[in-house]
Amino acid sequence: MPTAAPNPAPKPKPAEPVQGSCGTVTAASGLTLQVLNGPGVSCADATGIVDSFHKRIAGRQSAGSDEPVSETVDGWLCVSGAPAAQGGTSCGKGEQNVFAAVVPVE
Repeated sequence: MPTAAPNPAPKPKPAEPVQGSCGTVTAASGLTLQVLNGPGVSCADATGIVDSFHKRIAGRQSAGSDEPVSETVDGWLCVSGAPAAQGGTSCGKGEQNVFAAVVPVE
């Protein structure tokens, strides 16, 4: 049974964001992150948390770093994975979670 690779999906237009996607922020390492909100977290809050976290850790994580960095922001514990491994960011507070994935450079 032959398997055909699916056609790549067209890039979403800004007016039609990917489901769960809240836009992008620039990480402390300079990489671009796509913010994804979890249940019960608005896009504005999710983006604000990730943006505040990366501003707080500015200068502590270079793009070639192999080390994660964590910090608490407004009661959210955030961790930025190693940029050298394309590590994203995750933030959690109680049952709420926010994630930000590294946008691949094209």
